Amino acid sequence: MVFRQLPSTQAVTSLESATILHVFRLTSEWRHQVLTTPERVALTRARPVPLAAAPDSPGPYGIDTDALEQSLINALTPDARLTAAALAACIGHPETTVRRRIAQLTAQGRLITQVIVDPRRLGLPIEAKLLLHVAPDHLAAAGQALADHPAVHGAFATSGPSNLHAAAYFPDLTALYDFLSRDLSSLGISHIETAIVSRAIKRTPEPGPARPALAVAHHRPARVRQDEG
Repeated sequence: MVFRQLPSTQAVTSLESATILHVFRLTSEWRHQVLTTPERVALTRARPVPLAAAPDSPGPYGIDTDALEQSLINALTPDARLTAAALAACIGHPETTVRRRIAQLTAQGRLITQVIVDPRRLGLPIEAKLLLHVAPDHLAAAGQALADHPAVHGAFATSGPSNLHAAAYFPDLTALYDFLSRDLSSLGISHIETAIVSRAIKRTPEPGPARPALAVAHHRPARVRQDEG
């Protein structure tokens, strides 16, 4: 895309790219303090213990997805709220089989359900992208401090002159100013570029009240011939 598609678009006059070297916080790991303690306890389940990979398996999970499990994944991907009865009708297997396989996938840590939240509905309409320059001896501490901040939903150490990138949500511009002038003041940051997202053209997946919860199933990648990729 960089060398073939973008050069044909006259609207693009310059391009900067960076490589993510270390992840401090992913959006899926974001925890904003909007739930009460009882609500958090009710929604928190014990983390499943993934099965150990087989010694001869090159995949990260060491388990192949069979036809039944793949059909479950395909059915859950667009709508993870489907009941076991609806799944059974969709894929043509007994409901008891569907329930057993879903429980098995979940217990193995191979089926993870994520809820996609529109931050505006939490009172956080301001989305800011931060490009920061941090001295090498402060990089790890600064990145972890950003990851621990409740406003930050993404933090990455990267290549390039801005070696720490972050994304955060705020209720208003005053909160963003306080974050820049107070929360970042002791992290060894020598330069900050702040960009406020005025409109998101594309998100994956797109947040909104009509979006279902996202089901992410992990399985061993399919093998491909070397001459094909």
